[in-house]
Amino acid sequence: MKNNKMMKASVASAMLLGLVAPTVLATTNVATATAAESKQDSALQESLKATTGHDSITITSHNGIPLDKETFNAYRLMDAHYVKGENDTREEAYVIIPKWQKFFNKEVKGNEETKCSDEEAAKYLANLQKDPAGLKKFQEHVFDYANDHSIEPLGTKNAERNTYTISNLPDGYYSVIQVADENTVSLSYNILVTVDGHDTNAKVDLKADVPSLLKTMNGTDDPKNDKKAMDFAIGDDVPFRLVSKVPDMSGFEADKDGKHGGRYVFEVCDTMSKGLTLDPNSIDIKIDGKEYKDFDYVKTGDNKFRLVFGINSTNGKSDDCTKDKDGCTNTTPSNDKDVLSDADGVLNDEVFKKNTGKPIVITYKAKLNANAVLGKEGNANTANVLYSNNPYKPENVNHTWDSTTHAFTFGLDLTKVDDNQKALAGAEFQLTTNDGTEIKVKQEKDGSYVVSKDDDAVSKVVSSKDGKIFVKGLDAGSYQLKETKAPAGYNLLEKPIKFTISPKYKEIQPGDYTNIEGILEDLTVTGTETGHEFSADATKGTVSTTVVNKAGGLLPKTGGRGIFMLAAIGLALMALATYVLFGRKKATK
Repeated sequence: MKNNKMMKASVASAMLLGLVAPTVLATTNVATATAAESKQDSALQESLKATTGHDSITITSHNGIPLDKETFNAYRLMDAHYVKGENDTREEAYVIIPKWQKFFNKEVKGNEETKCSDEEAAKYLANLQKDPAGLKKFQEHVFDYANDHSIEPLGTKNAERNTYTISNLPDGYYSVIQVADENTVSLSYNILVTVDGHDTNAKVDLKADVPSLLKTMNGTDDPKNDKKAMDFAIGDDVPFRLVSKVPDMSGFEADKDGKHGGRYVFEVCDTMSKGLTLDPNSIDIKIDGKEYKDFDYVKTGDNKFRLVFGINSTNGKSDDCTKDKDGCTNTTPSNDKDVLSDADGVLNDEVFKKNTGKPIVITYKAKLNANAVLGKEGNANTANVLYSNNPYKPENVNHTWDSTTHAFTFGLDLTKVDDNQKALAGAEFQLTTNDGTEIKVKQEKDGSYVVSKDDDAVSKVVSSKDGKIFVKGLDAGSYQLKETKAPAGYNLLEKPIKFTISPKYKEIQPGDYTNIEGILEDLTVTGTETGHEFSADATKGTVSTTVVNKAGGLLPKTGGRGIFMLAAIGLALMALATYVLFGRKKATK
């Protein structure tokens, strides 16, 4: 039971003290004798036993990272109690909660039988502000001790998207530990905080130095152009940008068997939809603006890969990966669920240690392929960072919150019919952009066409026996559809059909972690030919039109009114000719 719980402990990769400073510093001026005297007070005895109160701790997330799926446990280590100070002033003393006495004995004095005083415990907690590695270790010990002695966390928890509140707490000095299991994301924050008469609602702003990741799409070097959604044609390269920062690896020591000295897991994990194909040669990594090529590229699936900075480090460098007959390795840097393959390169950990806090910018390209989906679903690419959260347990790792982008593409659905709505097969068209660039395609088994940049792609599309032409994989923009061959017995369209595809995306800032389902809000299409009607379906990601042809020598109809206008003009000309003819005969007489 203990081991299961221990695996859930998110122990610090960074230190954060949400602390009412004057309250803690006051403890250094309180004499041990004063604290001892206060123990005789019956009110103190009741206070030490208290498990509820009117205080609270409010935690606010960093950069809008959601907290509604997180869990924080608050353990009351010391009671906050007022005593009489000099000149009849009220001073605050901290008194060890009895159930935590042996914990402080061992933590401060080295063994459970040597008693730690209240003053020594308070000073010890205050000094942890200056010792990030010590705080990490301390919080691990708190969690261990609580589990071993069945000490339950206090307070009533209320988790919202950007805030996490623990209320109904009695006055005291608290260790707040973030707890995570395999279904939740952990930010690995450690918090020591006081709630008391000075401040009954302690506020903690999570600004600790833990890994983060921002994923965007951007075809330029200017971050101002970063977007969470863009549109592309099939065959286009989709440019991605990942931004993180070099983590603080201080305090990470050799694990218990000493096998991996200085090991710190830091992996960028990327999962693409089937509509995206990574170009591994396009991966570019810069740390503080300087390019680094020594990293481990690890393929973990058909649509998954990792960029690993130190797989299993020995003497500061990652170990070689030995591939088996299937091209996979037996190296598992994070847990036994991850099988690595295609690994190469070595990154010296010293690069990270010398650049703590500096930006890591990773750019790469993926091609939008024929498996791309149309419409609101989009073609997602999700990334996060897998990182160590416990220097004493290298197997303990956390993921940052997912950062996702969507690449969209669209389709043209055309139906060719005669004046009686009978489907017309064999009509040939050529699709181009407005500037005349040919859109080349390849035909699928179902008769539809997919935009392609392959050498054997063609620029001709032909209506099927049911009069259908479907072209998948168009970018947003303006197009022309020119009929190059009409069905037998029908006239050729005199002018190309012009239309413009215009998507509307939800406005989302690149750093916003909100749910971006439905990011494609709307899709519109405009046909510039008079009387030619188009419709658009954002859910399906398609624009549709019907082309009607008249048989024989009559001109085709590309909309609802063209032929009637021509007929009216013809009748007018006939009337004029008749008038002129009869006028001449009358003049002759």
